Amino acid sequence: MIDTLPKSSAVRRVVAAILSSLLLAGLTAAPSYGDSFTFTKHSEYQAVYDDGTAAWPSGSASPYPIEMIGVVINDPLDMLNYEYDATDNPSPQWQVYIQATETDDFGGTALYMRKYLPYGSKKDLYSGAITWEDEMQRLNYPLDSISLRRGDKIKVEALAPGMPYNGKYNINTKHADSTDADYLTDKVFTITILERGVALDAATITLGDLKDGNDDFIFDDTRATGCEHYQASLVHLDDLLLDNPEDWALYDPDNPLIVRQGNLTFPMVLGIDPALEAIDANALSTTPFGITAILDQESSDPTSNYRLWLTSVSDLGGGAAVPEPCAALLAAIGALAVLAGLRRRGFRRVA
Repeated sequence: MIDTLPKSSAVRRVVAAILSSLLLAGLTAAPSYGDSFTFTKHSEYQAVYDDGTAAWPSGSASPYPIEMIGVVINDPLDMLNYEYDATDNPSPQWQVYIQATETDDFGGTALYMRKYLPYGSKKDLYSGAITWEDEMQRLNYPLDSISLRRGDKIKVEALAPGMPYNGKYNINTKHADSTDADYLTDKVFTITILERGVALDAATITLGDLKDGNDDFIFDDTRATGCEHYQASLVHLDDLLLDNPEDWALYDPDNPLIVRQGNLTFPMVLGIDPALEAIDANALSTTPFGITAILDQESSDPTSNYRLWLTSVSDLGGGAAVPEPCAALLAAIGALAVLAGLRRRGFRRVA
């Protein structure tokens, strides 16, 4: 039934939540490949040297299979378009961020996949028996009928386990060709849902925590402060103004939005939640607003060029013209409350 609804539909998401919640009691572990996985903290995995380059793994050690725990902080549908279309989306990508949940850890990590080999190549990595659609089904539906969504606490077991890219270390398949003999035994990562509906922690900060008095990014190689400390996790900022409302558009990394707080500014990109298109961006240039967004980095200079990533219209408030939910969505939410009795997902802001 779910597959008959548009993938961008909010109703689809709620219906999926209803069905998956009813199946929660039947959760089982993801398939095991028999490898010995090393539990790895996000803060260890994202460690950097003083020039911003990746410090994991330490010394001359080779990467080893890792196990990582985190809570999903963006719906897969809201970040990058992973549906292949030869005309509208010829190079699909998939990305989900998971945020640290352990008390002695911080930050987060991106899980990333792409259909074609990067760096200008047109090589299709999924042209054999394992298709791109197969991998998207496997990752987006870890237990077939249970879809991955924001607020899921998950375990990730990564065989490769990943690669550094433009300022952060990503869990991926190292862009291996799925026709390689070792793709399933040495390259994939798996997702196991451990808990659903986890409240998301968002650190309440100001741009002064991310920028210095000269409006330059704060880079701290110890990751105790500044942008590195919050990278790949949720932050909440209030009293922002939008400098360039004319550039308001769904994911357009080459033309980032600029949010301002006093004399400090910060780049921001939008996800692909279609409801974001209904926002009156001009109002955001005169009426202070707040956001809860992912602190991201994708830069050739790993000590600079951080950005905020706003993936959902529900994470924008305080003056934003957010459209009213449709009647069908309200009805579905009511059904969810009756059938599943789920606790309401929300942000728990922390200092």
